[in-house]
Amino acid sequence: MKESIEKLKEQVKSACLGLLKHRIDSFLADEKSAKASAESDTKSSAGDKHETAREMMQQEREMIGKRISEAEKQLGELMKIIETDSSNTIQAGSLIYCTLGWMYLSISLGSIMIDDLKVNIVSMDSPVGKLLKGKNIGDTIELNGKGITIESVC
Repeated sequence: MKESIEKLKEQVKSACLGLLKHRIDSFLADEKSAKASAESDTKSSAGDKHETAREMMQQEREMIGKRISEAEKQLGELMKIIETDSSNTIQAGSLIYCTLGWMYLSISLGSIMIDDLKVNIVSMDSPVGKLLKGKNIGDTIELNGKGITIESVC
C-alpha cells in the first residue's frame, strides 16, 4: 500500500511540474504573439484610436509578463517542496488522504486527475493547509463545521 501511495505522490509531483511548465510555455507564446502584434502595428491616421489600441496592447503585454513571473515563482516554490523528504507529519510536500479525498500540500493549482483519482493541489497558506500542517494519521481537523479525519500521509 505504501509503495502505491509513494508512486501516486511521484505522479502528482510530475503532473504539477508539467502543468506549471505548460502554463509558462503558454504565457510565453502569448507574450511573443502580443509583441509581434505590437511590432507589426503601423501608425495610422486614426490618431487617438491608434494610441488607445497601442496602450491596450502594452497593458496586455504587462499582464502577460506578470502571469509569467507568478508562474515562474510558483515553479520555484514547487521545486523546493518537491525536494523535501516524506514524513508522517503533514508538511509542505505531503500527499494526504482524508475524508475530503486526496490532497497534495504545495502550491495552489486546483485539482488534477491521476488515472481515476482526483487530487486537490492545495497551498500550505490556504485555510485547509494551515489546519493540516503538523497533523498526523488519525488526527481530525474541523473545517466549516465539518470533521475531517486524516487517513494517510506520505
